[in-house]
This record gives sequence, C-alpha cells and structure tokens, in this order.
Amino acid sequence: MAVLSPRIQITLGLIATITFFGTLYSYRNDTYLDTSNPLLAALPHPAHGHSLLASKKNILNQWFVKKAWGWTSLAFWAVWLTAPEGSSVKDGFAIGRWLGATAVWVLFVGWFFGPSLFDRIGDLSGRECVVILPSNASSGGSGPAAAVAAASETLYSSLTVPAKFCLGRVRISPESHPALFAHTPQSMQATTSHIPEWTANVTGSVPRFYRGHDVSGHTFLLTLSVLLLVDHLVRARRPARVATVGKGSGIVQHTPPSSPLWLVSLVGSWALVGLWMVMLGATAVYFHTWEEKLSGFLIAIVGYFVSQYPFDPTPISETSTTTTQMQDVPPKVTKVE
Repeated sequence: MAVLSPRIQITLGLIATITFFGTLYSYRNDTYLDTSNPLLAALPHPAHGHSLLASKKNILNQWFVKKAWGWTSLAFWAVWLTAPEGSSVKDGFAIGRWLGATAVWVLFVGWFFGPSLFDRIGDLSGRECVVILPSNASSGGSGPAAAVAAASETLYSSLTVPAKFCLGRVRISPESHPALFAHTPQSMQATTSHIPEWTANVTGSVPRFYRGHDVSGHTFLLTLSVLLLVDHLVRARRPARVATVGKGSGIVQHTPPSSPLWLVSLVGSWALVGLWMVMLGATAVYFHTWEEKLSGFLIAIVGYFVSQYPFDPTPISETSTTTTQMQDVPPKVTKVE
C-alpha cells in the first residue's frame, strides 16, 4: 500500500508501543524467559504462580493464541458473511486479502518447500535438537535458571540429538535409543525411567529445537492477526448504499438495515482484537529476548503489506463521502413494484 489509512497507522503504533514497553519492562524487571535456552524453556516461568499470563498452560494461550489463525479467520469470514448488502467489506477482494495473509502464516510457520521459514532461520542461526532429561543433580548458583529450578522440585539437564528426532517428533528414552545415551552419566540414565516427567511424556522424552534465534511466533502471529482484522473491520464500518427504483420517484439511495448477526460478529471481532493485544503484551513481558520479539514484529509487518498490496493498491479512505462511494462502487438497483 502506497499510503496507510489513519486507522492502520494507529494500530501499528499501538502494537509497536505495547511490544516496546512490554520488552523494556521485561528487561528492567528481569521477567522475560529466554525460550531458546532448553533448561529454562522446559520449566515453568518463575512468575507463573502469581500471574496467569506467565503460564504457557493458561486457557487463553492454549485455547486462543495457539489457535489464533483459526479464530482470526473465523472472525474475518463471520463479518464478511453477515455484512449488509452493498457493504464496502464485500468488495470482491476479501478472499484475496485473507489468502494472502494465510499464505504468509503458512510459509513462516508451517511449510516453505519443506521446513518453514522460521525453521530455516533457526537452522541458519545454529539451533539444535535437544531432549530435556530429569536429573537428581544439584544445580546451585543463582539467576533465572536457579530460580526456575528451585521452584520446580525436579531439576533438568539437556542432551543434543540428531535433528531427525525433532522433525519426526520421535519419543526417545535410554530403553528405546540406548546409543543416544551412551555417554550420559549412569546416575542420569537410572533416574529417567521412573521420574514422572519422563515416563508421562511431559517435556522430557520428545526432543524439540532450542538455541539459535527463536523468532517469537506469538509476536508474529498476533501482529499479523491484528492488522488483518482491523483492516477488515474498518472496511465493514463504511456505510453500505443500494438504490431502488420506485414508481415515479426515480432512483432512491438508502442504507440496508444491519442484521443482529452482523452486529454480533463486529463486537466479537473487536473483542478478539483486544484479546490479541493483551496476549501480545504478555509475550513482550514474559517471553523471548528482545531480538526475537523484534524479528517476529518486523516479519509480520512486512509479510502483511506484501501480501495485501495486490488486493488493495490504494489506501482505505475513512472519510469517503457517500458520493465518492457511489462513484467507486456502482449501487445495486432493485425495482420496487
């Protein structure tokens, strides 16, 4: 887009402000968790006991943020399907705008001729496939790692394994893959088979990629979702105009009545935008380093504008007059008997 609409400029400014000040707060108060560090990422956040948003298992994260693109898509199409006849949101390009943003999401998170772009960034920055092992060893020391360990009763160590185990999400243990554990301490091998965290397949037995540059997926996804939804909702609030032909009265322009379902979809979509903003702030305060949050933010912005440009080469005008709208979009004419 050559020029941003005022509403999108405000949205970008708000997202940037939330991310910047949340990150600043996290560094000043040491509240962020380095998710690329396997020994920290495998354990609960130090603040999870007194802050719901610091826990990865909270209902907002599990049921909403982890399924954010599904919720965003649901809100997008609910507004489109229930919008009044002639609404500016039904301009013929809605499916292109959604497909463009969805393509960005898929390429960075799911697939890019094999591994996703985020996976490729991790590979280039030196990520490793790591399995977290429960251990009875004492960690000692101080700092975030010690604070997390002290709060969790079970201490952990890590073991780097071939990447194929992460790509295939293969569960491993000393019994199933003894060669991988050949050089681990005997005491560690003895404890892994009976500690609940290991046998219950919670964090310990399925390897994951750690280290390297772990782009903040939450920052990326929530920023992309907010931009797409706000742009869509701005279009939806522009008044619809249709024309009717009455007996001897000529062409009459009027605004079709809004259905209750459309109003519900609008309110629900704006509420979802608010939730995404809150969770964006939680990510900024509690998770990832500043570099990882910045990269997620910038990738989302670039991806959004690149994906939307072909379907809207001109900026949205929030001050368009009815006359301009009628010139740009020919009204639907209905003959009244």
